Amino acid sequence: MNASRFVTCLFALAGLNPLFLSAAAGVKPPRSDSGPNGAGAPPGPRMLDLDLRTRDPESDKTILKREKVDSSKIGVVIVDPWNYHWCMTACERVSAMTPRWNRALECARRLGMPVVWAPSDVVGSYAGWPQRERALATPLLPVPKEGDIAAKFTAAVGACMCGPGVSCVVNYGHDGINPDLVIAEEDAIISTTEEVYSLLKARGVTHVIYMGLHTNMCLYGKPGALKYLVEAGMPCVLARDINDAFTHYDPKSGFTPDDGTRQTDEDLERAGVPTINMVEELRKAGVWNDEWIVETVRIAPWGKPQRPCFFQDSETVTLTTPWLEGVEIRYTLNGRQPASDSPLYEKPLSLEKATTLRAAAFRDGKRVSLVTDAYFVRMNPVPPPPDLYLDSLTMTGDPFTEIAPSYAACFWQPKVNASFEGKPLRVRGRAYAKGLGMRAPSGVRLPVKPECERFVALAGIDDNMLDEQLGRNLAKFPSVVFRVFVDGALAAESPVIRISQEPWRFDVGIPEGARFVHLAAMDAGSRNVLDLGNWIETGFVLKDDAKSENAASARYDGPWEDAIPVPGYWEQAPGGKWAHYDGFAWYRCYVKAPASWAGKDLQLHVERVDNYHTAYFNGVRVGHGDHDADPWNRYKVPAARVRPGEYNMVAVRVQDWGGAGGFKEESPVLYAGDEAIELKGVWEFRTGDDPSAWRQWPRGVDPPAVGRFERVVSSRSVPRRENKEAPSQ
Repeated sequence: MNASRFVTCLFALAGLNPLFLSAAAGVKPPRSDSGPNGAGAPPGPRMLDLDLRTRDPESDKTILKREKVDSSKIGVVIVDPWNYHWCMTACERVSAMTPRWNRALECARRLGMPVVWAPSDVVGSYAGWPQRERALATPLLPVPKEGDIAAKFTAAVGACMCGPGVSCVVNYGHDGINPDLVIAEEDAIISTTEEVYSLLKARGVTHVIYMGLHTNMCLYGKPGALKYLVEAGMPCVLARDINDAFTHYDPKSGFTPDDGTRQTDEDLERAGVPTINMVEELRKAGVWNDEWIVETVRIAPWGKPQRPCFFQDSETVTLTTPWLEGVEIRYTLNGRQPASDSPLYEKPLSLEKATTLRAAAFRDGKRVSLVTDAYFVRMNPVPPPPDLYLDSLTMTGDPFTEIAPSYAACFWQPKVNASFEGKPLRVRGRAYAKGLGMRAPSGVRLPVKPECERFVALAGIDDNMLDEQLGRNLAKFPSVVFRVFVDGALAAESPVIRISQEPWRFDVGIPEGARFVHLAAMDAGSRNVLDLGNWIETGFVLKDDAKSENAASARYDGPWEDAIPVPGYWEQAPGGKWAHYDGFAWYRCYVKAPASWAGKDLQLHVERVDNYHTAYFNGVRVGHGDHDADPWNRYKVPAARVRPGEYNMVAVRVQDWGGAGGFKEESPVLYAGDEAIELKGVWEFRTGDDPSAWRQWPRGVDPPAVGRFERVVSSRSVPRRENKEAPSQ
């Protein structure tokens, strides 16, 4: 009797709904057990000698016990092997397990083990599937409470498993089980502890093997998870080779996600939950074929071309093979397939440019693993904010839109200073006042004025959808590629950008005589209505002479109503008015430069501003800085921009995207050789963002009484700090 007929007989004997046995349209069939890929033992139940491993909670000594169990009395429960996770490394680690997982499930079914899927959040996606309907049709039994389990998980949980650098941001975009996992016709899909308990009891199951994600969270505590069946008195074991915990990656200490999973499994062993090596048990049963190549090299962090791993300056990448012994890892960094003579992995790799990494394990010159790959992209430096924002320009779309209104309706028209849906411009949780909201594919042209020197912008996925249950079932779909053309020639493009990723940074030089810049948001192959992209902080940096002319003709927007002490965080300002504010804020003060400073270049120190800032002197940007990249910034103020004997405005535009915002411990200082003016005291303050107006300081205007500084001291009394130059304008 073959495995399929045997399972059919078992379900018939259990008296379950005939729907249990019907084929599911669109469900992948299980792989065949016959032919050269199958192991030698015939299909069917048999007695298994399970090697169960626990640990003494006091001595941590390993305890091994062998238990004989009828394979047909063993159920396999799989928890949360989703098709997407907000952490890209966590997502790829699921995919890395699927070849081993599929073969193990194939063998388990041959041994008569019923396979039950418990996908929790995404179970609604399987409405109408026979595997789900048969679980719903199972008469429910009360779940007893015969004991307690209190596992203490000791591995630290990180913001994500990608390690230090650009971390992933939480969203709930998963909407199904990993598509590479085979859900067989005879399997079941459950949603509650009552369903899985009742179904397994109806099958006569006495022992349960758990597999899945994430061991210290979902696999342990979600509905139908290990904790509840253990407390119901059912003997449960964990397949330590087919589970993954959500912990962290720390290349400095050498701690990898594999270490986190191993530590979590050992925590469960100390709590009395036995673990097994599933493949080893199947090998002992004679149904595992050692010729199968199912293992992969694990990569941390782990991005893909359709979801790249971004890094700032360098990225440390670690390769591991947790279930292959006595192997060498060979890799390539040029996109080629690894071979036995490719570079040997001996220590973590340091990447400093965009890289396609491929890796495989070899033993005695023969490849014994599947080839895995990852994609890493180094981000460009943060560009300065524009002097000329796009909302001050006349933008045009495709000429076809100008023929008739009905033709224009054929295009997704971008929105100025709003998302495509008319909501605030928001990327990676940060709101922006100025920019352009698009639905891909779409484009817009900007005229280039002679005074324009560079085009600058940030571009990312609009994340307003995360306001609704963190984008549940939807956040996996948006993907956009942003492009910048100058007079029809591609000048710059982003990699594929996904939701909650750091916005891509554009800083494009404008050739003399250029006529227009075309901005395009392209779908990344999915053509989904959720492909909403935002161009933010977008516009042109002007040539120096144009900046001075703009400043000279500017209108003063002030005085402002609010004032605040500097240094200090605005959350801590008296009265608590801004205690919970995150976003843009502006500081302004007025410095009376002595007449003796005429003809001198000045230096403005702006230090430890959280998070990102841009500094202006008399309406002209002199520099910008990122606290995370370099908190100590000094900016040159050319003598031509200084007004000796008059009040000069210093304005600092700050963007804070969480936590405390403002000047951490030091106030700005203006230096002129051996003299200095310390700008410590009360400044004008305003939340929001309007760079075109709020930075301006025309001549002939009296400053407000608040924020005036003119006391000159020796520069030795305000020591200079040793630090590197911040980005120039």
